[in-house]
Amino acid sequence: MTGIDKVAVEVCNEMVLRGHEVVYITVPGKFKTEYLELSKRIRLHLISNNYRKNNIEKLRSILLAEMPDVVIPMFSNSIVSIFLGALRGTGIPLILSEHSDPEYYIDRWWTLGRGREEKRHARLMSFYAADQVHLLNHKFADDLPDFLKDKLSVIPNPVPILIDDISTFNDREKIVVSIGRLEESGKNLSLLIHAFSLLKNRLNGWKLHIYGDGPDKEYYRSIISQESLHDHVKLKGFTEKPKEVIGGSRVFCIPSVFEGCPLTLIESKALGVPALGFHDCTGVQQMIHHGVDGLLIQERTPQAISIALEALFRDEGYLESLSKNALEDAKKYERGRVFDQWESMIERVVSQSKAYGSKLDSVPYYNLQQQLNFELDELTKNFSYQKRLSPESYLNEWRKAQRYIGDVERSFSWRITKPLRWMKLLLRSLLDFRVSLKKVMSRKVVLRNWLLRKIGGMLPSRGVVFIDVPGFQDMKTTFGSFFEKECFFENMPFPFFKDLKIARAKVIVSACGAVKSEINQKASRLELWHASGAVKSVDNHSYKRLSSKYVIASPSDDMSNQYAKYFNVSIEDVLSVGVPKTDKLICPSSLQSMRDDFFSKNKELYGKKVYLFAPTFRGQWPTDVWYSCKLDFSKIASRLQEDEVFLVKLHPSIFNYNGYHNIDFVAGKVIDARDCSIDQLLAVSDAVISDYSSIIFDAVLMNKKMVLYAEDIDLYDLDRGLSYDYRGLAPCPIMESPDELKLLNFLRWGVVDQYAYKLFRDYFVNRCDGNSTSRVLELINELAGKGHGKSKSFNSGSSIQYGESPG
Repeated sequence: MTGIDKVAVEVCNEMVLRGHEVVYITVPGKFKTEYLELSKRIRLHLISNNYRKNNIEKLRSILLAEMPDVVIPMFSNSIVSIFLGALRGTGIPLILSEHSDPEYYIDRWWTLGRGREEKRHARLMSFYAADQVHLLNHKFADDLPDFLKDKLSVIPNPVPILIDDISTFNDREKIVVSIGRLEESGKNLSLLIHAFSLLKNRLNGWKLHIYGDGPDKEYYRSIISQESLHDHVKLKGFTEKPKEVIGGSRVFCIPSVFEGCPLTLIESKALGVPALGFHDCTGVQQMIHHGVDGLLIQERTPQAISIALEALFRDEGYLESLSKNALEDAKKYERGRVFDQWESMIERVVSQSKAYGSKLDSVPYYNLQQQLNFELDELTKNFSYQKRLSPESYLNEWRKAQRYIGDVERSFSWRITKPLRWMKLLLRSLLDFRVSLKKVMSRKVVLRNWLLRKIGGMLPSRGVVFIDVPGFQDMKTTFGSFFEKECFFENMPFPFFKDLKIARAKVIVSACGAVKSEINQKASRLELWHASGAVKSVDNHSYKRLSSKYVIASPSDDMSNQYAKYFNVSIEDVLSVGVPKTDKLICPSSLQSMRDDFFSKNKELYGKKVYLFAPTFRGQWPTDVWYSCKLDFSKIASRLQEDEVFLVKLHPSIFNYNGYHNIDFVAGKVIDARDCSIDQLLAVSDAVISDYSSIIFDAVLMNKKMVLYAEDIDLYDLDRGLSYDYRGLAPCPIMESPDELKLLNFLRWGVVDQYAYKLFRDYFVNRCDGNSTSRVLELINELAGKGHGKSKSFNSGSSIQYGESPG
């Protein structure tokens, strides 16, 4: 999480506390740290970090679904331009929040690569289209045209911490601390390390601690080693606790080339720590008052830093006076004052927009895809630059270029820089070697798989193995009584001898496509998809590569054609045998067993009406997953009666991969049921609320009262895709907007539409009749070459009889 992300999260959390409704749009992984987390009352959406048309369309769909009063992108790079296309015609006002030094970032992020003029024009258009431009200090306004300066708001970043006094300042250790990304081009930390080298014999116990991580970590480590500074300079790594780090030091140093309104510098002031920085860094210059609360160094050299540091080291009284002044200056960054300015700016822009309309709607149409020239890969691949130049013009330009190259190669400067070019060539060779090493490592995996495949091919084929989705136990739960436990695996890397068992298998039963085909290409395969049906779109190509026999199991006769499309196979390779794991969901004795087990562990819930809320995840499985919705769960909790309880079962990957969710659990009312199986929860529930999860099919099979809470149908369809007409084929009511009272009323008094449920069952799951396990066992028997023997040949002593009629 960068400084911009931290400020964004803090502003959002504060606006929620002040009674505003907030939606947070970000790229994966930018909304949580160990000490700062997005409020659960904020709805989250993820977009990609690119300029492609589908990303702009997704952003536009999010904005149209949420219809906020104002949109505030917090960016310093050119991706902010996508908001022009996404917002056009919506009437939603735009506040651009610039979080770094524009003078530096224009050259760093807005003019790199081809299409520089187009990008400059895009930046100007973005600022012109904004209803308000937010900057971190007044000096940054110098980089904007005069006609934009009437819509500027200058608001600094808020200080996250503030101490009352510095009475213990002299008790702190003699430490100079610096915090930031270890990147020389922006942070210039080598100057600070060299400065300590110059002072090595006069430090009197002072040490330098550098916190952070980045691409130049080894470079800084080499300087420390060359200068023999191991006892004086420490690279401490990344920290999530800046308060403790800065608060335990006496001097803070920020030698950056560019900054906006750095949080670490604000934190140092708030902790009464004097700061050193360079005068030529605008963001730092505007925050440090030279000789009052810190020192500004004029020359960007190690000697200049060493002189400033030594002046502080020798005069503790001066250092303490700077500390007191820094603490006093920090008050202007106090959170309440800063957030008051944010709230005032937002309310002013929203009011003006309602009166006069948004500025963007008056801007001429601007085609980002063509005019901004961002799709550089496509341009170079298709040689589209030739389309803009006639052949004669192109030839003349080429001749001019050749003459220019000849002049350069004959120049004195070209000849004397030859060693640098050789060094560059050497560096490139080293990088190529690194790439080659990675290829060798990947070839080790290929060699391992080849060995497994060959050994497995030489040994006699034997046994059946089951491979489930990581984290799932459906295969083991369903077939565990029929096969030894050594037959069950998850789709993940295993030690050699475990993978060898898979390589020797005669039949592979999978719940996630043709997995492990790289080590076993001869086994017959059976696909038992991990869900009872598919609400989300499926496009699996893994079986197309196989030459061995395989069968795709579908849950109904009508769905066989769809499953053939999902897995890109012939309809002859699909058999409608049902879904084995559904047998226990319609078996009375199995259901009673699950209910008894649940209530024996949750006695306080016995006798209560149980409403199960089980939505699927949003984002990209498995690691970038999250869930948020507009329902107010505290309001639901307050309206639940004494004999009612709301159990929430989020997708397991949200917890397995530390995903975000905005559900507020309330003790005894809205309960986190992550530790219970979904089958058990379905068994004990009186009504079910879901969205695009496959438990829709299970709930219909069990004839459970159900409502679909799907506030983002169109957005979800655009992002992930739906496999059928969701609105047209829904067997129960759909809620597309939050209404807690309406939801509870349906859960209490709604009734099942038996005709709609029957149509849904007949189309989607008509072969899930309680005998699916028996049919699948017979199919496994057949694939193993044992003919059409009965399933009892696998486990004649099994006491599980899912074949009972559901009645």
